[in-house]
Amino acid sequence: MPRWTLRTLVAFPSIILTTGVFSVLAILCIACGSRDRGVEWVIATWSPIIARIAGMRLRVVGTERVDPSRSYVVVSNHQSHMDVIALYLSSPVPLRMLAKLSLFRIPVFGWAMRLAGHVPIDRRSGQTNFRALKKSCESLLRFRRSISIFAEGTRSDDGHVQNFKLGAFKIAQELGLDIVPVSITGTRDVLPARSLRCRAADAAIVWHDPIAVTPDDDPAALADRVRERVVAGMANDDP
Repeated sequence: MPRWTLRTLVAFPSIILTTGVFSVLAILCIACGSRDRGVEWVIATWSPIIARIAGMRLRVVGTERVDPSRSYVVVSNHQSHMDVIALYLSSPVPLRMLAKLSLFRIPVFGWAMRLAGHVPIDRRSGQTNFRALKKSCESLLRFRRSISIFAEGTRSDDGHVQNFKLGAFKIAQELGLDIVPVSITGTRDVLPARSLRCRAADAAIVWHDPIAVTPDDDPAALADRVRERVVAGMANDDP
């Protein structure tokens, strides 16, 4: 059972309310013709507020390794809903997330996600429609956006990095994009997977050197290589 601390009791209603307000603002910005600047402003303003409410103190390493003028496939481990906030707070490139379809069905919040350019993944049949996914990702590149993918597919309960699914690496090959591995630690101390308990804690995020991808690369070998880089960064905070 989660421990119902004062922070938890205050944080969750505050996070829901704040997210709802900024979802409406994002929709209004897009409706007024300011999809790019408006959405980026919403992300840049919403993320630090959520981090402060939840009590996440984030240390950022390695953003200078990433060229802010290019688009990438950003691949990270996944421990907590706070990983999204850590990515937004630290990213040197504009990010759009690949996220499960159920999130896009949440009133207002889901509408804002879809309009902002985030990409839904539908796994109801047990397989992702890769052709539709590729098309959605291609549309982001016209606006010089990068694509953020949690390659484990779901949050880790114990912090152990699960095997990476191959979709992220096939997308990188198809779109001709380099992959940026990202290591995230400490977010599960702020908000564990499948828990409502928030507590103030330190977290860290490490952006690694981009990895060039070619059409001849074996996606499974590429996935193993990126996973090794992510795990090493979690252990050393900056390998």
